[in-house]
Amino acid sequence: MLVLDDILYIGKGCHQSVYVHPEDDNLCIKILTDTDPTIIKEEQRNRQRESNYLERVEHRTPQCKCLVRFIGIVETNFGEGAVYTLVRDADGQISSSLEDYLQSFPKLENDHIAFMEAIHDLHLALDSFKNCMLDNGIITRNIRPVNICVQKNADNSIENLVLIDDIGSTELIPIVEYVSVLATYRVKRKWKKFVNLLRGYVDNYEFQEMLDEIDEK
Repeated sequence: MLVLDDILYIGKGCHQSVYVHPEDDNLCIKILTDTDPTIIKEEQRNRQRESNYLERVEHRTPQCKCLVRFIGIVETNFGEGAVYTLVRDADGQISSSLEDYLQSFPKLENDHIAFMEAIHDLHLALDSFKNCMLDNGIITRNIRPVNICVQKNADNSIENLVLIDDIGSTELIPIVEYVSVLATYRVKRKWKKFVNLLRGYVDNYEFQEMLDEIDEK
């Protein structure tokens, strides 16, 4: 049994807490923390669907860089936990969420050059993320900034965007995974909703123009 403690604690979502794996700091463990039996049952179903889907993606397209990897299930002192790869920056720090990253943009607006460089960097990262999802037919329940990690290079530029939650389909028989036309349609539909979410984070003409461009591609 793995022992988790406050030193390993990373953060908490709506229904689960996340810890660094005590034996491998490139992995993390997600623990269900909700006490409502109905919610626990639903989250367990979601976890099973997600892990099954991630295993299928790993088998089908092992080169896919825009998704976290599922490793397996372990027993901990807090109960059963799901193990995933932990997204880290080049300097070893745990990568921040896209939501946190976007909240830093208003602070840059007084430095126009730095602001435009940040927009350009994000533009490239979002393009790459979208292409990865389309090329690999990645199915999601939602795409939200809070569920995307911004993995940075040593020079603080964005190396990669990695989706870490709300992955896979809720359908009992996920036909969309096996029909490329349906998968492409699903990705594009979810992408438009995602872009609309991004619009609410930075009220700036250049930023909104960048979103227009990635939405149209």
